[in-house]
Amino acid sequence: MNSSSIKYVIWTLAFSSLLLVCFGRYTTAPGIVKVICGVSLWLCVFMFPYKYIKHNDFGRIANITLRFIFILTVVAVIRSVFDDSGVVIGNKWMSLFGNPDCAFMLLTPCFAFLGTDEKSLSEMKKILFLYLVLGSLLILADRYVTHGVLWISVAFFPYVNKKYKFLIFISLFVAIYRSFYDDETSRTTIIVLAFSLASYLLAYVYKGKTLLFIFCATTIILPTIYVCFTLTNDDYSIFNVILSLVLEKTGDATLATDTRTFLFWEMATDLTNNDAWILGKGAYSHYFSHYFLKSEGDHFNRINCEVTLLQFLLRSGVIYVITYYSLLIYIIHKSLTKSRNRFLLSVAVMASGWFFVSCMSSVNGCDFKHLGFFLLLGCCLSPFWLEKSDDEIKEIMES
Repeated sequence: MNSSSIKYVIWTLAFSSLLLVCFGRYTTAPGIVKVICGVSLWLCVFMFPYKYIKHNDFGRIANITLRFIFILTVVAVIRSVFDDSGVVIGNKWMSLFGNPDCAFMLLTPCFAFLGTDEKSLSEMKKILFLYLVLGSLLILADRYVTHGVLWISVAFFPYVNKKYKFLIFISLFVAIYRSFYDDETSRTTIIVLAFSLASYLLAYVYKGKTLLFIFCATTIILPTIYVCFTLTNDDYSIFNVILSLVLEKTGDATLATDTRTFLFWEMATDLTNNDAWILGKGAYSHYFSHYFLKSEGDHFNRINCEVTLLQFLLRSGVIYVITYYSLLIYIIHKSLTKSRNRFLLSVAVMASGWFFVSCMSSVNGCDFKHLGFFLLLGCCLSPFWLEKSDDEIKEIMES
């Protein structure tokens, strides 16, 4: 029963995510698509195999952390339910319980419990294959949807057949093209591509743990320093220094424009003005942007932020941020020190990349890539998967 529940949860979120990404994002999607997206999220709630929350082999630290994340989410939701001061634009209840960037975004780490089941990886691989097939066909309709699952697809690369690998290559090439030559280039996609490549090379080509430890530690320490420094210093931008070097080398002003630092400054100011650093402003909340007050194309009271860490601060404060990123660090450390297979070592690199990107750009929402990502992290928490050999992982993947 639980295996079937996992399958239905993955299928439901995969296809609702595929539909939503065809229209860009939730805020720009037609009303019917928003409804389908919200209904799909609630279907996942009803179908979720809750037995695994009580019966799993994650260990005490992981279970306490995941339960605490759930409690913080409930607190954030309750605060928004009984407080209408944050209602600025749109429907509060539709956004709170249907927008994947609100309450459900805070719950995404709970997808880790899906990694408990021994059939979770093979099921994920099957559904991801169909997602890549449909995503590749949608390229013909000028819809680019597969770049969002690069985090997941590259992790399965060594264990799939030639057809599957071909689809992964298509998604990689499309992502590279859109990163550099599309009308709206994406620096985040460039970074994701770099981490995807690193997760493969460091786990399967280098075959040593020393560089893995150094790489993961660096990708955790650097963004942590950046976040702490930027939130507490509103007169200096590290990005401006780094991106000026990019401009000198490439001559591309778009790639060299700092579009992140002011978000930190504005979020810090808003949280300070509302005394909301500790618990945030609730699962449904907005922050004031002086920049977008003067800019067209966005509302100055913003429900979303392009930096995931800042989105977490807005929704549930410093306590949630510390808990979320502590969980990531714990999972990375456990995988690097306990894993007997290279698959979970590659997931550790991928997780450090997620840590890095989420501190500087957007991995917002609650969708198929979040489910896949945290399902893989759940495997990193489970001795059942950590103790598997490379041959045993390969046998499971091919079953």
